[in-house]
Amino acid sequence: MLAPIREIDRTLVIAVGNQKGGTGKTTTTINLAAALRLHGLRTLVIDMDQQTNASSGLGVVDPELTVYEVLHRDPEVRCTLADAMVETESGVWLVAASEALIEIEESGDDPGREWRLKKAIAKLPQPHVVLIDCPPNLGRCTTMSLIAADVVIATVKPGIDELEALARLERTIERIVANEVNDGLRLGGVIAVEYSGGSQLHKDVKNKLRGRYGERYLGEVSKTIKVGEAKAKKQPVLLFAPDSTASDDYKEIARGLAGRILM
Repeated sequence: MLAPIREIDRTLVIAVGNQKGGTGKTTTTINLAAALRLHGLRTLVIDMDQQTNASSGLGVVDPELTVYEVLHRDPEVRCTLADAMVETESGVWLVAASEALIEIEESGDDPGREWRLKKAIAKLPQPHVVLIDCPPNLGRCTTMSLIAADVVIATVKPGIDELEALARLERTIERIVANEVNDGLRLGGVIAVEYSGGSQLHKDVKNKLRGRYGERYLGEVSKTIKVGEAKAKKQPVLLFAPDSTASDDYKEIARGLAGRILM
């Protein structure tokens, strides 16, 4: 049973990502969205990754309209986010991705393209918590996502390469702020994913993240086979295995986020 919607004053846009593939960003996007919906927040996932994993992870395949149409350069083809939104089984709304997003990545001159997502979000008829699943690279779709976002939540697997990717993401945020394309953008949180409490490396990375980011370290999500099984069933793990350790972890992280949003 979904909680009644608790209205918020304005839309909050959270970009979820890291400048490295395989860091759990998509799993975190869909499960944080599902967990925030349990707190009564109207949540919308925008899948900006042409791999479409967030879309399939929420059970949506081959929708009629996608974010590609929302961002299309031709006003005759372009649609609104509201037109493309689909409600999923978890109660989360989704604007799905499309493999056609590669055209946006590779297209030439398109005046105003970078601001198109931000403007589309501003036209939502009701305030939402919007979670954007970013591609794992610094292409045009990622740039549009960061321009549209209020905050970034970074997902990190405990490892040296992943920490270096997090540092690159921070430098990207700093450049966007310095160039005044989104001077309010900030790193709002860091989540350690696929965490194993029995690993000394994982404990060391967790302690580094806590020491560096303080309150912005939002917690860790336990490694469990249930996450992969949920993906195979095209469901968030909160729906597939609500009593799993990963579900509990995402619910706990969402509880803290919801408390900040509803303050």
